[in-house]
Amino acid sequence: MVGFALFSRGHVHDSAIPVIIESWGALDFFREVLKRDPTDVSTLFELWCVSREKGAWGDTLLGMQKECTEMIKTGLVAAAKKTKVAMNYENYIKSLVEGKNLGLVGWPEGVEFKRMSKQSAVGPLRILRDALKAGTCRWKVLTPTEKARLIAQFKEMVESGEATEKVRKPKAKAQAKKGEGARGKKSMREAAQKKKARAGGRVERGGRGGRGGTGARKEG
Repeated sequence: MVGFALFSRGHVHDSAIPVIIESWGALDFFREVLKRDPTDVSTLFELWCVSREKGAWGDTLLGMQKECTEMIKTGLVAAAKKTKVAMNYENYIKSLVEGKNLGLVGWPEGVEFKRMSKQSAVGPLRILRDALKAGTCRWKVLTPTEKARLIAQFKEMVESGEATEKVRKPKAKAQAKKGEGARGKKSMREAAQKKKARAGGRVERGGRGGRGGTGARKEG
């Protein structure tokens, strides 16, 4: 007998780990016929299972915010194959696209790229929710060409105001401290030179008969 089975979480609070079972290489069906990796299918199945809690969430703004947050988080963990990874909207390119070679491809046009808690329009959020459910918007490991394309698209979104990018502030404090350190060292050197000069002056005065010197010897 040949077959496979997919097991997933039933809701967002379910702590079960998704499992795939096969016999006699049945998972090749996904690769050869559906042209999809079994792990991708498992991720989509999990997203579908979790998103079925429509009775609890519905099409309300809060409900779709929660749905999208959970699907984005679940998809990222599956693509990264790590549990300790998180979405970062403000530093998305640096931390995920360039840092981990992962990208959220297929982001719908007209939907602002920002935290779900900051999404305030029901219409665009519904479009994003449906795209995540259908798998047209999903996480994946990027090829060099896909990475370059995604970075270019993200820059266009930043320019149009649909996304924000964290800009690093100039290291003014570090440079100021460096300058203060240099000035401090210079002041210390100058103080040492002045101290040395004063010490030399005292020796010279002493040699001319001052206190502590031998004085001039009288002739008999």
